[in-house]
Parts: sequence; structure tokens; C-alpha cells
Amino acid sequence: MLPKIETTIHGYFFDLENNPINGLQIELYDCSDNLVDSDTTNSSGYFSITNDAKEYQLKIVIEGYRIPLTNQEGESCFVFFGDIDIGTLNINPTINCTAFNNSCYNENWRLFSCYFDSSVPSCVCYYEICEFGCTEGLETCNAGQQETIKIDVDNINDNYAPVSGAKIYLDNQFIGVTDSYGKKDVFAFPGFRAIKVFCPDNSFCSEKGIYFNSTTWEYFDCDCGTQKGNIQVNVDNINGYPVANVYVFLDEDYSKTVGLTNPFGFTYIKNLSYGNHRIDIRYKVTNPDYQGIYQITQNINLNQEEQTINFTSNTSSSNIIAGLGITGNGDFSGNIVPLVVVAMAATDIISIGLSIEDYCNCINDANNEAFGGGFQTCINSIESCVGDTRNCINTIRQEAGKTAQECWFEELMLVGDAVSPLIPVGLVGH
Repeated sequence: MLPKIETTIHGYFFDLENNPINGLQIELYDCSDNLVDSDTTNSSGYFSITNDAKEYQLKIVIEGYRIPLTNQEGESCFVFFGDIDIGTLNINPTINCTAFNNSCYNENWRLFSCYFDSSVPSCVCYYEICEFGCTEGLETCNAGQQETIKIDVDNINDNYAPVSGAKIYLDNQFIGVTDSYGKKDVFAFPGFRAIKVFCPDNSFCSEKGIYFNSTTWEYFDCDCGTQKGNIQVNVDNINGYPVANVYVFLDEDYSKTVGLTNPFGFTYIKNLSYGNHRIDIRYKVTNPDYQGIYQITQNINLNQEEQTINFTSNTSSSNIIAGLGITGNGDFSGNIVPLVVVAMAATDIISIGLSIEDYCNCINDANNEAFGGGFQTCINSIESCVGDTRNCINTIRQEAGKTAQECWFEELMLVGDAVSPLIPVGLVGH
């Protein structure tokens, strides 16, 4: 005769305040729902049932209702063999489904009107999905107040340097690009959100799904290319004359400038990752008929070591971002675009604060022979203007290049004006 194989099921039941429950009825059923055995917890909350090893259901009796113990999949029938220690279970010894009212499930489902359903048997609740998030205990969903997702993008191929110009998508909608620090603040309502990041050259970086209900940081390490180039930004007025002291911003980062146009109307942005970048220029006009701060934007796909982008300053009402005297103008000290129009000729170079020779020496020292002789080439280009100011300036831009802005000027001579239809007759160089 084969020996009888038994199983012993035992454990403890405590209430939600971690006190032992005395007198709780524990019942053992077969999987056809027939009662097999039972026990009652003692003053320590302990019970123990021994019977043949086979498949069983374990149920607890609360206020006359028999509630089966289930796993996360909702299964209640299990094979019991040998010593089965269920440990310590904390339960509510009374059926009070209202305790689940105004609680959160799946993070953004708010439960309400909860009741006990004897046919299940279990607490059953109505729910609403909270688009902007759920907070435990609140009788309503979270209000639609936007919070901030702070995105940080680094390049693993460039010693984790920040990626400027990385494209950010939220819930498949393009939001903008990262600034020169590789960062982008995204404002959104709390809840589940999907974030995608692309490198500046449009290659895919990464994506993730998040749930947030307050300001949060999200970090992305991208496998972006390491090719870098430089962009020369030229700014002229409507007559083709250069405009100095124009602020230049990169990739929607207005916390700092990446350049300020020099007396020849250009500046140089170095070491940018290949890909799409946004360039903004800002300038102030004090002419009473057009006064205000203006902004012009262009996008450029950097795919060469050296590229140039050209702006024409104007006073179109569509470009104005602020009137003078309005809060926020403190970023712009002095007049970026002058009221008095000055044309450039060889004799005017001295008014910059450096003589022709000093200026060309500066270029020569900064870049040696890069311009085919540096010093002499610079002098030749200036002295050969012969009244052709525009061509002279273009020649200087081409030959001076990035080193021109490395020369410091004691004072700036501004050439041209965004609002002047004509260069005044009689000035040299007209």
C-alpha cells in the first residue's frame, strides 16, 4: 500500500494596521468548489490545515462572504504539496469597499462608488481615466496644469558631450530642438507621455514612455555622428550694407548669444554638429516710426565644414517681438541698429578703433597664412575698394572669415541701417 501524501497549509492573517486577526474562518475547497476542511485563526492570527496533497482553493470568510485567495492572473486553484507556508497576509477583516473610493489604480485611473459584489466576490469600483494624472484621496482628477519635462541629450560618440540641435518629439508631435547645452524644456500636462529623440542629422536616437505628474528629468544618450562644422552668419540691411551689433542665437536658446556681428556685419559659430540648426538674429531699432526689437529666423542643414547663412535686417511687423520700453528689453543695451547711416570706405576703417594695419595684423596673427598672405591680402582688399563698399565688405568677409571676430575693437562703426531706404548722398562709398 502506497504511503499517504499530505500537505499542510499554514500562515498568519493580520489587519491593515498590522494587528493579528483572531477568529477568522479559513476554508479549504477542491477545484469543484466542494468544502474539504477548515480552521479558525487563533489570537496570534495563525491557522493550519492538513489534508491530502492535491489541487485546492483557499478561501477566507468575511461577514458571510467567501473570498478566494488568487494570484495576479486571478487564478484561485493550485496544487498543494508538502509544507505550504503562505507567510503573513494583511487584509481588511470587514467588507468596506468605500475605502477604495478616490484611490488611484494604474497611476491615472481614479476609483469611485466602490461596492461589494457577492457574485465575484470582491469590491467593484467605477473609474475614470485622468488625462492629467490622479492623486490619492482627491475627489476629482488632477487639474490641467502643465508641468515640465526637462530633456538632456548627450552624444556617446563624443565623450558624452551635449548634443545641440537634437530633435524632440512628444506624443509624435515635434516640439523643438535641444540648445547648445543639449537641453530642452518640454511643457505638458501630467500623465502618460511618449518621448522620441533624433540626432541633428535626423538619425534615430531613442524613445521612452513615461508617466509624470511633476517636473521631471529625462536623459538620452545618443549614438550621433561626430562630424562638426562652422557657420558664418552675415547680416546686411535692405541696401546690402552690413549691420553690426546684431545678436545671434542658436537652436532656440535665448539664455546666451553665440555671436554678435562685427563692423563688417558678420559673426562666426564654431564646432556645431552636422545636421539641422535654427539661427535667430535679434536687433533693436530706435527710429520712432519703427522702434522695437525684431527677430528673424532661418534654418540651416549643416553638412559641410564651412557654410554661410545670409540675413537681411528689416522692419516688417511680422518680425517684431517687443516694443521699446516693454519688460525684456534689458537684454539689449544701446542701439543695435543706428539712426545715423555711415558708409564704409578705406578712410573710415580708422573709426573702428584700430588702424587698417592693426586690424590686418590681428587677422594675420590669428590665422597666419590661411588667407594667402593674411596681412598684405587684408590691406589689399581694403585699399582696393575704390568706392565699391559692398564688394569690399564681401571680400573682407571671405578673406577674414572666422578670425575677424577674434579681433577686439575699442569702438564699433555701424554700417547701414535696417530702416533706411537709401545711403545718404555725399558719403564716401555711396
